[in-house]
Amino acid sequence: MLKTQIFDTLKKYIGDYLYGFNQDQLKLGLLNGNIKLKNLTFKPDKINENLTLMRAPVLLKAGLIGNITIEVYYLCRVI
Repeated sequence: MLKTQIFDTLKKYIGDYLYGFNQDQLKLGLLNGNIKLKNLTFKPDKINENLTLMRAPVLLKAGLIGNITIEVYYLCRVI
């Protein structure tokens, strides 16, 4: 259930920029606070729209990321 919620949130924000993003590409490490994504293929046209708006001097021809890890830190306050 948590994996589905995290996937849905990621898909909402980055799904337009990726080809075929699916839940199999997502792994959660709940004990160490890691979210791992693997084999992400970017849509160059969508990425280039943003690069052009930012006036970046580069354009993306093709994009593939094998692995990316997002570390999530929780801050707790004891009252």
